Amino acid sequence: MRSQRTVTVSLVGNALKQILAVLLLVEAVFLAESLTGLLEQVLRNGGKLIHVGYALGLTVPEIFDFALPLAIVIGLYITLFSAREDREIVVLSAAGVSWSYIPKVAVTVGIVGFCASLAVSGYFNPWMAFAKRALLFDLKAQYIFQAIAEPGREDAIQTIQGRTFISLNSEKDGEIQRRLFIHQPGEPVGWRVTQAEGWGLNGPDEDGRYSVALGQVRAYDFREQAISGDALLSEGKGPNLRTLPGTLAPTVPALPLMRINEVSLPVRLDNILQMIPRRLVSAEWTFSDVIGAGEALLEAAPEAVRRRAGEILARALLCLFAPLLAVAAVILSRGGASRFFALPGACAVLLTIDTASRAMLGQIAEGGLGLLFAAAGALSLGLCALLLLFAFARNERLVIPAGQRA
Repeated sequence: MRSQRTVTVSLVGNALKQILAVLLLVEAVFLAESLTGLLEQVLRNGGKLIHVGYALGLTVPEIFDFALPLAIVIGLYITLFSAREDREIVVLSAAGVSWSYIPKVAVTVGIVGFCASLAVSGYFNPWMAFAKRALLFDLKAQYIFQAIAEPGREDAIQTIQGRTFISLNSEKDGEIQRRLFIHQPGEPVGWRVTQAEGWGLNGPDEDGRYSVALGQVRAYDFREQAISGDALLSEGKGPNLRTLPGTLAPTVPALPLMRINEVSLPVRLDNILQMIPRRLVSAEWTFSDVIGAGEALLEAAPEAVRRRAGEILARALLCLFAPLLAVAAVILSRGGASRFFALPGACAVLLTIDTASRAMLGQIAEGGLGLLFAAAGALSLGLCALLLLFAFARNERLVIPAGQRA
């Protein structure tokens, strides 16, 4: 028993090292591919390198649920193949330890992988995806405010829900004279032009709201007789807001039709860059959300929520099948070409199961969560039983090294 425990600890330890190495490699390749896009997106919006690092860290879980099953197959295959070829399994069998402990170890690794995948893809990834989107939203919104607040820049022209702001400045007697030109479309036709002298930007307050203190204001209205047709008019929404549902489109207070000394125009971040609520982004739904234990999601389309539950569960179940596929690949890996094609073949089978199970469970989930869990249980038992039967039928190939070198 002591020898079995020692070998099991050694085997599991080596397997975990191999799995972690493959997982880190896949994550590194994915993050390297994402780095260029994140650099451009963050730095273009006035962010710093620390924001790039933070966004990169929040990107890590995106590939975890896909990389983990592959890492389990590759890491466990390498470990078992090396143990067999080094005759460690033969020595253990000679000491009276049954070969069946290897499938038991594989099932244990699969259960741990299932729990890890469900925790990351069902909880950590949605939370971090939302945090990443919120970070980029805040950077872009702050950058646009800064562009308006710093006159004289090339990009000091901004459009907020159809209203165009042009920030200008001039220097007189050592003082900066700040001027703001605002073009505001009218309804149904016409427009309003507002000139503000000595304006400033105040905020943000605790709720993230800013206010534009316009200072001295002159407003001029141009009506239908001043233009020909309505070709120059918009619907009162900027191009970044026209595709959003009407209930999400924020409102900007209308400018006064008078000449006064001080005007304060409240402006929120939502007026500049629309932050889509998390309940409308399926990639940010947690597993608790999609099974009805968390936030209420898309009551008008429950099928979409349940489909998301099926996809999360299918990806987690893949980690349950991956170790048994690795055992089957080791059994098939003998002399000749099988030694070179067993591992790629196992990975190909894993990807095929991934595609088929996500499509199948996603479709079944639309019929109800009870049906989803029943189908997931049947799929798990069927595939695991098939792989275990194969291992029991060819167990000598798992123990004896290739070429009968025992």
